[in-house]
Amino acid sequence: MAPKSLFKSLLISAAFTSTLGQTGLAPKAYLSLPLGAIRATGWLQDQLIVQTNGLAGHEHEFYNYVSQTDWMGGSSYYSSLEEAGSYWFNAMVPNGILANNTAIIQRTQQFLDYVLQHQDSTGWLGPEVNTTKPRYLWGRYPFMFGAIQMVEYNPALTDEVVTALHKFVSLANTMLHNGQGVEAWTQTRWEDFVMTLQWLYDFHPNNNQALLLDTMEQLKYTGVPWELVFESQYFPTTATENLRNPLGYVLSWHGVNMAEGLKALPATYRFTHNQTDLDRASQGWDLLFQYHGRPSGIYAADEYLAGLEAARGTELCLVVVSVTAIVLFKLPYILKLNEKGNYVFVVIGDPKYVDRVERIAYNALPATLTGDFWSRQYLQQQNQIAAKNMSPNPFPNDGPYSNVFGLEPNYP
Repeated sequence: MAPKSLFKSLLISAAFTSTLGQTGLAPKAYLSLPLGAIRATGWLQDQLIVQTNGLAGHEHEFYNYVSQTDWMGGSSYYSSLEEAGSYWFNAMVPNGILANNTAIIQRTQQFLDYVLQHQDSTGWLGPEVNTTKPRYLWGRYPFMFGAIQMVEYNPALTDEVVTALHKFVSLANTMLHNGQGVEAWTQTRWEDFVMTLQWLYDFHPNNNQALLLDTMEQLKYTGVPWELVFESQYFPTTATENLRNPLGYVLSWHGVNMAEGLKALPATYRFTHNQTDLDRASQGWDLLFQYHGRPSGIYAADEYLAGLEAARGTELCLVVVSVTAIVLFKLPYILKLNEKGNYVFVVIGDPKYVDRVERIAYNALPATLTGDFWSRQYLQQQNQIAAKNMSPNPFPNDGPYSNVFGLEPNYP
C-alpha cells in the first residue's frame, strides 16, 4: 500500500493537469431555483405538515440540543454550531418557509441573527470562541446551507449573510494552509463547504474568486480523496468491520460519509474540470448498491458498510443524505411547456436513479419513522419483525436498541 502522502501528491498532480488552461468554475449541471419558488402539493404537502406538527417542528420548544434557551443562554451557545443546532437550522429553514409556519420562521431568524451577531473578530462562526476547544470546520457547514436558503427566500438578508460568510472563508483559508481546522470528520465532509464556496462564487464573489477557488482546492487536498475511495480496487465488497481500509481513511467507509462523498465528486468537477470525477461518482453509486444495496432502495451501513446480510441496519440519516445526493447530482431536469401552456419539470437523468429516489422516498424513509413523525429508529432492517432489544446484537458499532422507535435510540 502506498503511503497516504503519495496518494495526495498523485491527486494534486492529476487535478492540476486537468485544469491546465482552464480557470474558474464549470457551469452547474443542474438548475438551481431559490427556496419558495416551488411549493409542495398533494401527498408531499401532507407529509410536510405532518413533519411540522411532529418532532421536527416542535423540538426547539423542549429539546436541549436545539432549544432557544440553550443557544441564547450564554455558555450553552457553545454547542449550537457543533452539529445538532447546525443541522436543525438547515432543516427548519425550508420546513418553516414551505409550510408557512410563522413560529418556525421566527425561530430560524432568531438563530441566524444570534450566530451572525456573535461572529468572532477573526471571522469564526460558532462555539469555539473564548474557549480552549480546537476549531474544526465541518460543524458550520449545515448552518451555511440554511443561511443561503434564507438569503434566497429573503434577499434583504444578503449583505449581512454574505459579508459574514466571506469573513469566515478568509479565516478558513488561512487555517487550511496552516494545517488547522481539519480532523477525521472534517476530512469526510469537505464537499459541503465547497458547495457553499461555489454559491458565493456564482452569485456573490465580491472580487474574491481566486480565494474562493483556492479554498475549494485546499479543502479537497486536505480531505478524503473520494475518487480513490470509489475506485473498484479499494472498494469493500463485504461488511467492513473486520477489514482494513487500504487508503487509511477509516471514516470514508462510514455510511453517511459515503453518501457525502457521492456529493463531493460532482462538486469537485466544477473546479478540476476532470471528467473522471463524474465517472467515478456514477461508479460509486453502482458499487454501493451492488455490494451493500437493499430492496428498499438504500444500502446497509450500521455505522459502516455492512454487506448484503439482511439483518444488518441502515441509519435514518444515511437515507436522507443519499436521496439528497441523488436528487442534486444524478437527476438533471429541464423546464418544458406542457399541453396546458404551463412549465413542468422533466427529469432527463438515468432512469435507474429515478427508481432509487422513489424507492428511498416511499420505502426506506417512511419505514424508519412513525406515521406522526414524533418518533424514529436509528437503524432500519430489511427483514425486521420487531422493534426491541436485539440479543444477540447484530450491529457491530451500534447498540442493541438501535431499531427501537424513540427520541434517542442509540444516538440523539
